[in-house]
Formats: sequence, structure tokens, C-alpha cells
Amino acid sequence: MTLQRILFAALLATSLLQLANAAANRRKKPPPPPPLPPKPNIILILTDDQDYVLNSTHPYYLPMLHKHLRLQGTEFPHFVVSVGNCCPSRTSLLTGRHCHNTNLTANDGPNGGYGAFKSKHLDKSYLPLWLQAAGYKTFWVGKALNGFNTATADKHGCLPGWDHFMPSVAPPTQAAADEYVTLLRRTPPVYSKYYYTNCQYVERKVNFPDDNLFERAHDLIEDAVSEAKPFFLKLAVSAPHDGPVDNMPRIADRFARAFAGLKVPRGPSYGKPTDPRFGMSKQKPLYWNEAESDARYRARAQSLLAIDEHLDQLVSKLECLGILNNTYILWTSDNGFKLGQHNIPQEKFTYFEEDVALPFFVRGPGVPRGVYASTLQTSMVDVTATILDIAGAKPSGGVQVDGAPIPFSLIGQLNPTPNNPFYKYAGAYWNAAPGKFNPFLGPDVSAEICASAPRPPPPPPAPPRPPPCKGDCKVKLRGAVNDDDDTEDAMLGMLARYANVNRRRLAQAAPAGARVSNWSNIAIIEQWKFGRLWRGNDYRVVRACMPPDARVAASPSAGTSRVGNVCFKYVVFCNIENPVGKLRLNQLFNLSADPGEINDMLLRTPLATTTRRLVDRLDAVLTVMAYCSGPTCSAPFSRIHPDGSVVNLAEALDPKHDNLYAGFQKLDFYSCADHYDPANELPDPRLVPGHWTAPPPHPPASTAPSGIVRKPGKSRRRRVMAGGVFRY
Repeated sequence: MTLQRILFAALLATSLLQLANAAANRRKKPPPPPPLPPKPNIILILTDDQDYVLNSTHPYYLPMLHKHLRLQGTEFPHFVVSVGNCCPSRTSLLTGRHCHNTNLTANDGPNGGYGAFKSKHLDKSYLPLWLQAAGYKTFWVGKALNGFNTATADKHGCLPGWDHFMPSVAPPTQAAADEYVTLLRRTPPVYSKYYYTNCQYVERKVNFPDDNLFERAHDLIEDAVSEAKPFFLKLAVSAPHDGPVDNMPRIADRFARAFAGLKVPRGPSYGKPTDPRFGMSKQKPLYWNEAESDARYRARAQSLLAIDEHLDQLVSKLECLGILNNTYILWTSDNGFKLGQHNIPQEKFTYFEEDVALPFFVRGPGVPRGVYASTLQTSMVDVTATILDIAGAKPSGGVQVDGAPIPFSLIGQLNPTPNNPFYKYAGAYWNAAPGKFNPFLGPDVSAEICASAPRPPPPPPAPPRPPPCKGDCKVKLRGAVNDDDDTEDAMLGMLARYANVNRRRLAQAAPAGARVSNWSNIAIIEQWKFGRLWRGNDYRVVRACMPPDARVAASPSAGTSRVGNVCFKYVVFCNIENPVGKLRLNQLFNLSADPGEINDMLLRTPLATTTRRLVDRLDAVLTVMAYCSGPTCSAPFSRIHPDGSVVNLAEALDPKHDNLYAGFQKLDFYSCADHYDPANELPDPRLVPGHWTAPPPHPPASTAPSGIVRKPGKSRRRRVMAGGVFRY
């Protein structure tokens, strides 16, 4: 073989080897992408009737809330619910939709409660199903929707979408109900609580009710971690709602001596009668037994101490399991409460701040710490949207949520350093003198705390249940109440911080000119009143704040009160006592200058031109909000200014828009009703989407109870008030 052939053969072999290597490389799979970070866990603590305006979240009263959520997260002083009523509010949370888009308007049937939630098919596409589709374990322990019991669950079926569902129920038999009352009458009371777990078997626990919920929550969290699954946990506690003992909140015996001598603070609206045209209160000030109000105020504060204690233990559990830094914790309530404000002894249901402005705290990855988001207004439907955003989940079945994810990054930009007025709080706590409690210490992760509690054996197969009572079994205890038909209780709070709001604050909050966000700062409040309290009076209200503003957030005075921004509340009220054609009543409050909502700006004569211009804007955007669904609810000015030139109230107040807003028809009523029916309303059609159709009323207007809907030629007997309750 010649040298030339040898070289050619070598070259050929090399080429073939290179081709073979290239082919082999092409057959190799690309390296796998790096693993995705674990999805965050989400815990929602939902209290019952907890106020915010009345100071229940002060560090003195709830030191662990202060330590774990206020200092380690963001506080939202302008968080409102669109309806100040239990079941409709909780429905908005579960569905992400305002009350007018669910048409679940009451706590009890036919317009509300568990049966209405099921019959309206609101459980076909709602929060837990969306989260499960995103890979989440879903848990609900505690209070379900009003009217949930073993009988209604068996009739309508259980709520889908929950991997573990532990709702409290009434005693399942009359014998159990009698025993329940006997134990409650002991000193201290003994709580025998029943739960219809997964709608399969009834559990009985003899323990303080909220203790049961957190014990179960710890077990569920451990199970989810062992399965390496992200979880959503809804803890629906009973505090500080009325309990079955003397119509007072439940108090764990370990806190029975706390807050000795605590009394209701007498703020500016305390004992101040409301406008007599609205029929909300008696005109004689302070006509009730104020000693009972003081006792109730103290009991409500005591009842929340168990939740505060359990929050501390919950945070420690998360730290022990190594998941605290990947867990969001949210704390809020379903509605607020009054206790003497506006001369109303005790209840909710109104549009006043005490009823609709709620506590809202969030901590978690990316949430600014120690921040008081005083220039951002949020609503309950935004909570739903935020949970979905955190989980990477989406609504299904064509459903749209009415809220938007809370812009935590914007909050961080507006508040680059801790600005909470209590961040450097050095005062006393209920159980510690000044300087004796350090809220900046980390959670307790001692061996005793981190040890898993022994679990009870699994329940045996459920025996056949005895015949159920008709409705709930009778718990024969004097003073026991339910939600819609009766008096309610509330804390009053320290409103003294409001007294410092002044003209300089208003000037600081004037629009800075440069838009920092498209967040509208517009919220709706709505109600169709069913029950004995001024039944048939409904209202639509808009709460409008000036836009997010870095200048206000950074000012030394911002955050020294709950206001922290310029906000207005505009009311369109349907008064069933008035003749047809004159049903509408209006109010306008400047919440910054008048946080007690005492001075109606529309009663000033002559009415200032600036006030008329403001009303034109507020009435138009209220009409949009009253009929909005989906994205329009979080961007209501897009209906009026589709070019995007106006996204908030400050921009709408530009004088060049005067003629536009003055030309809109004001929202009015044809009739007042105790349920929602758009046929009862008279909006400007230009502000109502052409494709918008309301969910069907239940019952239809034509079958509404006699005497409730105001019709031409009908008369209506006057309301009288007895014992703090309007009666007919």
C-alpha cells in the first residue's frame, strides 16, 4: 500500500469517526431544565365580625399579630368589603365576584346561605377548584356558609374542591343539643363542638372551638409537607362573633381575666344619631345600657386572644417544618361591626366604615415588611385575585373575577423602608409591661414546640344517623342569636388618631401629576337588606381614594392615622318609606376630614361647585361599578374613558371632563327590594355594558314577599325600633 493510500484511509477513518460522533451527539437529549422553585403555600385566617376602625388590631390587644404580620408584612388600612354582611362577603371571597354578580345577598334563604350558594351553582367554578387545578392541596376548617348543617349538606351535597373540609355544625340530635346546653351552663363553660368532616361523618370535640381548628390545621400542614405538595388553608374562626353563652363572644378560660376594666372608647360618632331620613337609628342619643356595651367590648377583645396565641404557634410550626419563608399568611374578616357608633347599639349591615373597613395583613415572599400601605385601597375580591396570582392559578368555566392581584412591587416602590406607625411601638402589651416583649425575635422553634402532637385514631365507620331535627336542633339558651334577624355586637375603638387629620394632609394628598400606577383606588359597597333591620332598604356606595402616590406615602404625617390618603364615600340609598319617584337619598362624606362620617357634604347650602363636580364623577363611576364584571371592576374609568386617558379620580377631576360627567344621568331607583333585581334600578344606559345580564333574582321580583318591594300606589308602615332592633 502506497503512502498516498495510507493517508487517504486515515483521513477517511477520521471523517467517519467525526460523523459518527456528531450523530451520537444529535441523539443525546438536551440537559433537563433546572427544577422550578416550589410553589408557595397560602394560609388565610378569616375572623368573624372583627372590626378594624374600632382598634381591635392594636399591638396592646394582639401582640402576635403585631409581631408576625404587621412587622413582617404589610398592613392595608384601606381594605374594604363590598357588602357588610357575613354570607355575601364570604361568597365574594370564594368566587372573586361582587355581590351583584353572584346575587347572593343575605345570610339566610331564599336569597342567601348555603342552599342559595349551591342552587345558584356558585360551586361549579370557584376558588378551591381553581387551586386544585394548579396542583394545590386545599383545606377548609371552621365556619362554613350560613345555613350549613348535616341536613342541608345531605340535601344539596358537599362543597367540591376541598381535600379536607371540617365545617362546624349544630348538634345532630336533640339529645346532643340538650347536652350541649348543659355543658355550656357550667362555670367555666364546656364547649362540645360538632364538625361534619368531609360531609361524611360527624366529629365531636370537647374543647374550646377555635383550639380545635388550629390543632387540625397543624396536622393538615404536616401531611401536605410530607407529600411535598403546596397547600391552601382557610382557617375560618368564630372570634369575635357572638357565641351561645349569654349572647356574648366565646372566651377561652385562660383569657377570662384579661383586659379588666376595659370600656368602649367614646369616639366622635359614638351616640351620634344618623340622618333621620335614612331610618338607621333612633334620634335620642345613648338610649341603651352602655354597661352592656362595655362588657361586650371587653369580651370581643378577649375572644381574639386565642386566635392571636394560635397565630404564634402556627408561625412556629411553619418554621419548624422549614416552610415559613415560602408561605403567605393573610389575616382578614368577613365584615366589621358597630357598638354605639352612629347611635346604633350593635350591628353591622351599613355602609359606615365600622362595618366595611376591615383588618387586612399579609406576609410572605415579596411582601414588603413593616409597611403601612396608606395610599392603596383594596377589596375582598382583590384577595381572591391575589391568591390566584400567588398560586399561578386561573379561573375556569368562563368565570371572571372582579378583583386584581395586589401590586406588592408597587407597594415596595412607594414605601422603600418600614413606615408602619407601630413599627417602633414601645408601649405595653396586654400581658407584658413596656420593654418586656421583643416583637422582633424570631419564632420559637424549641423541641417542645416543633414536636408533632399525637393524633387521635381515625374515626370508625359512621353508624346510621338518627332522624335529623327539623332544621337545626333547638339549642334552648336564652340570648343565643343568628346573623340576619337579630342584634349583633361590636367593639368600639380608639378614633382619637383621626382627630389629627387636617388641611395639610389634604394638600399633601393632591395628585402629584405623574401616574405611578393604573390602580384605580375605587371600591363598591352594596346591600339589599333582608331581615328585620330596615328591611327593603338597599344602597349602592362608592368609596373613592386619590391614586397611589409616593409623595404621600413618604410624608412624615402619612400613616399616623388609618386615613393616610384623601378618600370620599358617596351614597345612593333607596328609602322604602319615600313615594315612588323620590326613593333616592344621597350622602357624601370626606373620610379624610370627617372619618366619623358625621358631616354630609350634600347638606351644605349653597352646594359648592367643586362638590357638584365631585358628585358628577362619583355617581358615574358608581354606576359603572354597580354593573361591572371582570376587569372593568378594577378599572372602572375604562368604561367612561376607553382610550385609557383617565384611570383614577384625580385624573377624572380635570375640568376638561366637566361636560362629559355632568351629562350622565344620576343612578336612581324604580323600587326598593330585599333582593337584587336590576329592574328595580335606573342607571344611565351609556355606563352599563351592553352584554351585561344580571344573575337571576331569587325569588323573582314578581314573587317577592308582600310589602317589601315598593310599588306605585302601595303604602308602607313606619319602622319602630325596640331594643336596638328595627321591628315591623
